Amino acid sequence: MKRLAIFLEGKTEQIFIDKFLREFISMQNLAIETVEASGTECPRFTTIISSDNLTNQTKYEVLLFNSCSDRRVISDLVERYENLKNEGYNSFLAIRDLYPEYTYDERDEAKEDSHFFIRDFENTTIIYATMEVETWFIAELNHYPKIDTRLTVENIKNNLINLESMDNFEKDMVEPSKQLNKIYNLVDKHWSKSEKGIVRTVNNLDYENLYYNTREQMPSLNQLITKLDEFFID
Repeated sequence: MKRLAIFLEGKTEQIFIDKFLREFISMQNLAIETVEASGTECPRFTTIISSDNLTNQTKYEVLLFNSCSDRRVISDLVERYENLKNEGYNSFLAIRDLYPEYTYDERDEAKEDSHFFIRDFENTTIIYATMEVETWFIAELNHYPKIDTRLTVENIKNNLINLESMDNFEKDMVEPSKQLNKIYNLVDKHWSKSEKGIVRTVNNLDYENLYYNTREQMPSLNQLITKLDEFFID
């Protein structure tokens, strides 16, 4: 069995990654355990939120570790790396936002700062979902009419922003969470980081479009999908 540990900032990333994996990996072959961390001491407390049963058909076990804090993702990974490696985890990912600590132009600095702490770790990658993971949602144009039939790309273009003509979503979306909320506001809807709000958006995303098309406009998303492909493709 192959084991992958993914360290995440919060519930948005947790719900999205869980859904993304289940869209592409057979439920018979995949088991996901989700835990949330709390507290300030080391080691921090963890609570199991959900856990799929392991069977003799399970080929992949994935740990989703929700740090519940943008500043704790790397330290949680560092703290738990050796124990997880001893438990048989052979691949590690951490997904972080640049915002609000770094600007887009400081992305190389952010990567250098983070990689300093994992420089001796094997099979470990840190991915910055610049500026926030909501950038990926904004760029997936097929989901808007599913949120509300009035929320067409043309409506968004005429009243707010021309998403189809954007050359660099990662650079131009300085505060993606606020931008996504402005888009939804056009039809009196809202983006929020409540579980209900996250699930609504995540469940309406077109995952084939994310996988085959959106990633081409989004280096960070492409990096994530490429790393997942490397792990799941035997």
